[in-house]
Parts: sequence; C-alpha cells; structure tokens
Amino acid sequence: PTDDVMVTVGDDDTIQMYRTSSGELVKTLYSKKYGCSCVTFTHASQAVLYASKVKQPSKDPKKDHALRYHSLYNNEYIRYFTGHTAQVVNVSMDAVTDEFLTASADGTVRLWDLRTPACNGVIRCGTTPCVASDLQGLIFAAATDDGELKLYDARKYGQGPFIDFQVGSVDP
Repeated sequence: PTDDVMVTVGDDDTIQMYRTSSGELVKTLYSKKYGCSCVTFTHASQAVLYASKVKQPSKDPKKDHALRYHSLYNNEYIRYFTGHTAQVVNVSMDAVTDEFLTASADGTVRLWDLRTPACNGVIRCGTTPCVASDLQGLIFAAATDDGELKLYDARKYGQGPFIDFQVGSVDP
C-alpha cells in the first residue's frame, strides 16, 4: 500500500502506525472493546484489516472472533466479517485483489472479499492452520501445526489442494 509506514498491534489493544524511515509514531487507535491482533494493510494505505482478540467471551463466538475492516483516516469501521468460532491466528491479504484469507484456532481457513461481509469459502484443516498467498493471487498455502503444507489454486480451492506434503519434523 505504501512504502513509508507500517502498522502494528499491541497487547494494550492499540493499533499503531509508524513511519518506517524515522520510526516516528504517526497514529495510535484504540480497540478496547474488541481487542486486536493480526493487523495488515489492505490495498488502501489508510485502511487495515485486523482480528478481534477476545477478553470476555460473549454468547456469540462468531462475533467474538470477528474481523474488522477499519479506516485509519477517520477511525471508523468499514465492515465486519464473522464466521470463525475461535481466535483468528493469521490474516493474509491478496496482493492483487480485494480478497483475503484467515486462519483460526477453530481449525479452518476462510476466504473473504473486502467488498462483502459474507464468507466465500471454508477449508477445514483439523488443526490450527497458517495461510499465505502468492504475489500473483493465484496460489495460496495452508500449513497446519502438525507439519502438513497444502497448496491450493485460488480459483479452484473447492477441488482441494493440488499438492500436499509434510514439512519439518513433528514432535511426538
């Protein structure tokens, strides 16, 4: 989105934007009610996507683990994305489109589009996954904490991975 700023989240439920050339703190926003984790820029340099960080569970786990599309410019929420039933551990924004991936401790990867709050697809992994997209937006990877790595064609993910393999060693 931009070459001179980065965004981080803190354990104190803040979102901070820093100028990378000087380390200067440019802006601090608070998400005290929902908490925040896994922040990433969208294609707009003044908009981020981040996961809620539950402090006190409510009666609706999907709302507890929502993602928030947030304008840094005017400090307003643009859209909410609900569907995960446990903490979101990873968010990966597509480099080309408005689509993004999320991975959760509920054992799922979800596919989304910033333009609509509905989830576009779910991949069940069995264990907590981590996701990443390639720079062309054609392939994404889902790795699980049991050492399995699966590669998907982003246009045909419903057909399953086109390759999967074991990486690293798995502790007994």
